Amino acid sequence: VACVWYYVATFSDSRNWVQTAGLTEASIPYLYFSALHWAFAHLMLGEMDIIPSSELERIYSVGVLMMGLVVFSSFVSSITEFMARIATEQAEHSRKDQEVRKYMEDHNVSAGLAMQVDRFRKHSEKTAVMEVLSMQDVDGLSELPELLATRLSREVFHPSLITHGFFASLTDLSSPLVSSLISAVMAEEVRAPRQECFKKGDPTDTVYIIARGGYSYVKEGMSIEEQAQYQWVSEHALWLGNWHRRGILTSRTIMVLHALHIPKFKLFAVEELHCVGALACHFAELVAHAKENFAELHDLQVDLLGRMVLADQATNMVRGEDKVVQDAFLEEE
Repeated sequence: VACVWYYVATFSDSRNWVQTAGLTEASIPYLYFSALHWAFAHLMLGEMDIIPSSELERIYSVGVLMMGLVVFSSFVSSITEFMARIATEQAEHSRKDQEVRKYMEDHNVSAGLAMQVDRFRKHSEKTAVMEVLSMQDVDGLSELPELLATRLSREVFHPSLITHGFFASLTDLSSPLVSSLISAVMAEEVRAPRQECFKKGDPTDTVYIIARGGYSYVKEGMSIEEQAQYQWVSEHALWLGNWHRRGILTSRTIMVLHALHIPKFKLFAVEELHCVGALACHFAELVAHAKENFAELHDLQVDLLGRMVLADQATNMVRGEDKVVQDAFLEEE
């Protein structure tokens, strides 16, 4: 804007703002900063001692004033919107605090417990700014075409999925099939620090893979606290029916979970893999030899021997199409 203002002054031989202001003998840097001063003044709807002296300069000056009106109005509007959003958030925060205090008073909750609840809520608010977005929370990703969404899901979930012997073998056999499996059955979930993921006795319709984050797992007679990467949780539910959570899983830090939906997996298996019935029987046999100790199994337990055997047999099992096994798997559902 400043450079064009100076160019307009030199465009014609008629009187211009440089002459009117008595700056004909001024240096180029001084003229530049004078033009810059004029530009800032007009964009912010102000005024200064430099005035247009020709028709062309007057037209340009009016145009800059109109542009300044738009820019200044947008700036004021943005500030107003920002302040209104802050006021709304503060009002919502005050409303929640008031409701919590009223509930504590109405139910005669002890002061100690009330303070613990208050500390937890404040801690959650502080960590909310560090929240990791899950794929489902990003609205822009819902607009991706199916092919691109499938490729994205594979890159996100495949590294965690192939830590299991069966899915690693399945990838070697048919990589496109694994991509379709991931799109059909996998989802991403995020847990805030100190958030309970499940408790003892909950029915299991999802197998979790802890992609990253710290967790705490408590079961009668045992307690585990670790920083995990690709830790499978409730894997038994994939192969055994009626599995219920055996303990309590709580996040210690922000925890990213890759969730494998069991009903969708079984449906996909019947329609596409033609082998999971045999796999279910195989894993059932692995557990049967220790049936008397079945109650000691927990959600983080991994049968490494079973995985090794499964990895060796998975390729042959996937290639086969055992109709009897498939019907048995459907009956289990």
